[in-house]
Amino acid sequence: MGERAGGVHPAWISVAGFAGAAVALVGAWIPLTSTRTRLATAESDGTQLKRDLGEAKDLNRKLAEREAALTAEKASALKRASASSEELEAANEELGRLRLRLARKRAEQQRERKRPPQDSPQEARRLQAEARSQMRAGNPRKALRSLTAAIRVDPKNADLYVDRSFVRLKGQDVPGAIADCEAALRINSSHAMAWNNLAMIRLRQGDGPTALKLSRRALQCDPNLVNAWIMRMGAAAKAEKWDEVELAARGALERLKSSDPRRRMVKSTLENARARRAAGTPAPQRSPGE
Repeated sequence: MGERAGGVHPAWISVAGFAGAAVALVGAWIPLTSTRTRLATAESDGTQLKRDLGEAKDLNRKLAEREAALTAEKASALKRASASSEELEAANEELGRLRLRLARKRAEQQRERKRPPQDSPQEARRLQAEARSQMRAGNPRKALRSLTAAIRVDPKNADLYVDRSFVRLKGQDVPGAIADCEAALRINSSHAMAWNNLAMIRLRQGDGPTALKLSRRALQCDPNLVNAWIMRMGAAAKAEKWDEVELAARGALERLKSSDPRRRMVKSTLENARARRAAGTPAPQRSPGE
């Protein structure tokens, strides 16, 4: 191939132009590839970021639920602690009251021990009078304590046991009342009120025949004991012994004062017994020894 005079062959110029264009094209392609790579990376990062955000929201929700549960548990614990504190305070107050009662009881016992023995009968009479006053005021518990203290300083006084048997009977302590009556009779077997109290206990238990025997024994010890006549009348009525009801009623009316309110009750019982006898109600036969 020939060359132009004084210059480069046209073919070389074409090759050179093509090469330049190729270089320019490669130069443009490289940045484009890099951009696509960065875009793909950014897209992957965005997906991961969304995933991380979702996990963060879920974690926040769980934390909020846990915080609410802990708050509720704390409130419940505080409530329980408050209730326990109130119960403890109430228990302490009750313990304080018990200690005070115990201290008073010990002080009372010490006073009892310090009383001179030579004053025992006089002190027993004072306590007996105090007990009767307490019974009239409607304080059987105090009366029981006073009589027990009286017996402690004068244990051979049968009257004290009889009074205490009555107080115990008022408090529904039947075994204790019977024991006191028996203690009185061991000291004085002719104590009419002890026999009469035993009759009253048996009558309340529904044992009319035994109550009748005991009331007769009381009248043997003291024929003028009005309470024994009234008790005999009640026991005889329970046993449907109408003749003996009239006998006992007459005995009571002869000894009761005209102003005594018990006269009305005795008269009513007597009238009822007469009506029952007139109606032909059979009376039980008296057994031997009655």
